[in-house]
Parts: sequence; C-alpha cells; structure tokens
Amino acid sequence: DATVTMTCIASGNPQPNVTWTFTFVGQQPLERLAQHTISLGAHRYSSVLRVDNVLPHDEGMYRCNIDNGLGQAQVTYKLLINCGPDYPDVSISFVSNDTVTVFISEPLYTGGLPIRNYSITYNSRTVFVDAVSR
Repeated sequence: DATVTMTCIASGNPQPNVTWTFTFVGQQPLERLAQHTISLGAHRYSSVLRVDNVLPHDEGMYRCNIDNGLGQAQVTYKLLINCGPDYPDVSISFVSNDTVTVFISEPLYTGGLPIRNYSITYNSRTVFVDAVSR
C-alpha cells in the first residue's frame, strides 16, 4: 500500500488559511485524506496532505490554496498512478451449443491508455477481440 505526501510552505502575517482541493473527472472528496498545518515559526507554516493506500481514482490535480486576506497563492501537484486497468464489466446475452454472445464494457479506470483488445479464454482456447470505442 503506497502513501503519497504533498507539502505546501506558506508565510504571512496574519496566519494564512490553507485549503487543499482535488480535481479529477470522477471528483472524489478529500474526506479520506489526512491534512494538517503546523507553524514553523517566524510567520512560516507548513501544510501537509497525505494520501494513504493510494488508489487509481486518486490520480489528478491537487491544489494547495493559501490566503490570509492580504494576499493569496497556489501550489499545484499532479499525481499520476501507474497501474493496469480495472476489470471490464462482462455480460452474457446468448448461449447455444456452439455460440456465446458476450458484451464487454470498458472499465472506469483504463490505466491511462486506451483499451485495444480483450482476450477471452474458454476450454484452453484464447480468442482476441478488438475493443470498439463508443
């Protein structure tokens, strides 16, 4: 299980308010992520965002927003996840003695690359089927 830590250093008087936002197509809330801000002294602050047990849907843009009413700044991190795709949804709609009709839906997470084909194995025989984009 991987953990990712992102740090944002801010300085200001009055103390800046630091918030983190996450942007991704399937936008997930930051509720399961741990974040905390500590004082470094001399009006300097460190805000840390920690993502435990990183999952494919954690991929996206993380922004540290700093604002103390007198000024504001941002720091953006891009988190890339390198892993294979999720399993596709598969349904069987027709079965006869010599035919099976199978529908395969592209998985929500494709590993960042297009799905080109699927392999189907039955009775030790493998068939490759081209993926069709919709």
